Amino acid sequence: MDNFYKEPKIFSENQQGFKTGFIAAIVIIISLLIIFAGLTKAAIIDNFLNIPLLEPNSSSIDTRKSDSLNTNTRGYPVITSYSIEDIGSPVEKPVIYLYPEKETQIEINIDFPGKIFASNPEYQNGWHVIAKPSGEILNLINNKKYNYLFWEGQYQNKIAYDLSQGFIVKGKNTKLFFQKSLKDMGLIDQEIKEFIEYWLPRMQNNKFNLIHFATAEEYHNRVKLNILPKPDSVQRIIMVYKALEDPIKITPQLIKNFERIGFTVIEWGGIEL
Repeated sequence: MDNFYKEPKIFSENQQGFKTGFIAAIVIIISLLIIFAGLTKAAIIDNFLNIPLLEPNSSSIDTRKSDSLNTNTRGYPVITSYSIEDIGSPVEKPVIYLYPEKETQIEINIDFPGKIFASNPEYQNGWHVIAKPSGEILNLINNKKYNYLFWEGQYQNKIAYDLSQGFIVKGKNTKLFFQKSLKDMGLIDQEIKEFIEYWLPRMQNNKFNLIHFATAEEYHNRVKLNILPKPDSVQRIIMVYKALEDPIKITPQLIKNFERIGFTVIEWGGIEL
């Protein structure tokens, strides 16, 4: 009979103490994780655990705006509307890649509301080229080959940029940010490499970078890119950035995936505020 009946177990004081301590430890661990999440999102510490819940979530973006600069509970500025009017910063090194489906003669014209002060090959009211699917470009004016078309210009009038949406990136994390975001935006390895080679030396030693990708209203609709024959897919990426000493909280900008279909044109450049 002893094999079928056992006396109910009664916890000793030591066992009760162990149980209470275990629960307290769980509460402490959860509290530390919450604090870690907050510091990571505020860019105070790195997300070395790569926890997905700390990544920007486009579904949580609040599109409402107000003209104010608030402070959150941790004391860091929260930007709800941050517009900069800029006239002194040029559009730097926009480069244009051409990828037709077959060798094609192409005409490119930039309708820029300002002055184009540098270009390669020389911009003479446009470019007249022959491009190959590999991206190789033959300029018909000087009969030289190029990997891309380059230009720089200065706006004639003030341009406003809404920096309430974008990304706050530590200087030391800028390269990784570009590698991921530019890939999501449809750039291939060589294009990403050339973008990083130009911009990283100017940004990696900043404490923080506020990075904003110009919207259609801020760039595409102002700087018309006219191409004949008309391409099937066009991706134009103009990064607007400002160096910061301290982090601020802004709305994460939604990065849309880009698919290369048919005759593809890629443009990237930047503006430092």
